[in-house]
Amino acid sequence: MSLQTIFGYLFLASGVVWAALLFKKLLTDKRPDEGGKPLSTMLITEGIVYFIATMGISDFLMNTIMFNRYKSEDTSRLPGTLMLSAMVPGSFMAYTYLKGSQPLQAVTLLTCTFGMLAGALIGGKLVENLDGAKIKKILGIALIFSMGALIAKMILSAGASGTAAGIGGIRLVIAAVCSFACGALNMVGVPAKPTLTALFLLLGLSPVCTLTLVLVMCGLTPIGAGIRFYSNGMYHRKTVLASLTAGTVTAVLGCMLMISLPALVLNILLLGVMLIAIITTFKK
Repeated sequence: MSLQTIFGYLFLASGVVWAALLFKKLLTDKRPDEGGKPLSTMLITEGIVYFIATMGISDFLMNTIMFNRYKSEDTSRLPGTLMLSAMVPGSFMAYTYLKGSQPLQAVTLLTCTFGMLAGALIGGKLVENLDGAKIKKILGIALIFSMGALIAKMILSAGASGTAAGIGGIRLVIAAVCSFACGALNMVGVPAKPTLTALFLLLGLSPVCTLTLVLVMCGLTPIGAGIRFYSNGMYHRKTVLASLTAGTVTAVLGCMLMISLPALVLNILLLGVMLIAIITTFKK
């Protein structure tokens, strides 16, 4: 059994276990009405959020916008809502990509995944006092140059996308260092998905391997961090229930669609994701 398959089954097991625990907790939760939109509206919203998230767009960003617009609850419940909402759809997204995409080189998968975990656990303490807004703008500028480089690369190669399923040598070292940095910066609220997507595409990974790696790396944080919020009840019940149900279904469907797309189309979609990230970063 390959490492990619093992990772896939671990994500699947995590998703199933957390789905069972959350269903039980949410259905027996007798807290007063939380306000916000009705559950039917939340089901549609979360279904759309997690379908789009399969393209590498931050579900945290989309759910934060939705949370504030719908006036669902006081902002003290936002972190828990984001984490618990992402746990099950994120696990199933990672599983679907790992099972359905082309084989991803084991060394690349391990190095980048554990690099990001180390960044979150160790580097997070080193950057917790940094100005998150300034870092976002710096990364926004870096994304602009990355987009330009990727577009130039596509033009020079007559539209051909990267085809590699893994990276090695100095490129792997660069990937490990950047993964560590993204894990650390993610702890101060800087989205990691667009930066990692640009990085792996520039290093020559195929678009589907890039998405697989990014969603696996970013799918680990909610699983670990969500335990605290699950215990203390600091989350918006309707949002989490909607993501657990409609969000999980659309996440799997979206992954299956992304995997089936031609490499060129998927590459263009990923460039669009980067453009959205740049606009969001600089939007006042």
